[in-house]
Amino acid sequence: MNKRITADDGFSLIELMVSAVLIAMVLAGVLPLLTGGQNTYEAQSADMSMRQGARVALDKVTRETRLAGYGIDNIVQVFTVASATSIQFAADVDDGDTDAPCDASFENATNGGAERLTYSVSGTDLLRSVDCWNGTTWTNEITNQVLIANLDTGQTLFRFFDETGTEMTGTLSSANRDAIRSVAIQLDLEDTSYDHLGDQEHSTYQLASQVEVHNLQ
Repeated sequence: MNKRITADDGFSLIELMVSAVLIAMVLAGVLPLLTGGQNTYEAQSADMSMRQGARVALDKVTRETRLAGYGIDNIVQVFTVASATSIQFAADVDDGDTDAPCDASFENATNGGAERLTYSVSGTDLLRSVDCWNGTTWTNEITNQVLIANLDTGQTLFRFFDETGTEMTGTLSSANRDAIRSVAIQLDLEDTSYDHLGDQEHSTYQLASQVEVHNLQ
């Protein structure tokens, strides 16, 4: 006599094993897609973050370099450093504002009120330092603030040109630095934190600007 199968009998061991194998096969196909999607998201996020950071950094360097020589009649030398990876110049970039870093003790001092800004490269970081002038001496108030990381090492950040548009190369003497009338700034970045969209290439980005310096005699 044949046994009638009812709903209470459940699944046999073979049926459970077959189901487990099928589920495992489905998961094996889905998981790589999920992992790939996560990697793509992370790579795109890193890429967007790097691009945004580069734009902000370049804007700041450009704006402040354009002010070189502004409001500092009592400062003899405007550009005191000018090389492929560093630049230093004096300017009243805060236009007399007594907020930090250069507070009222500097701004209200006789012949004071100027700032000296330094942009330099350390490893893959672009650094910014600020010195404040009290009419007699410079005092460092901001030291090696990191503006952006992931610079492509060995690249030229700054190029200098005289009033004829001729590029000034090599080590610039004091007289050469006095002749600077424009500065080309270029940021080459490489983010090695993530493989770019999973293709084993690093995310790279380049931004550049040309700054005309109008506050020099």
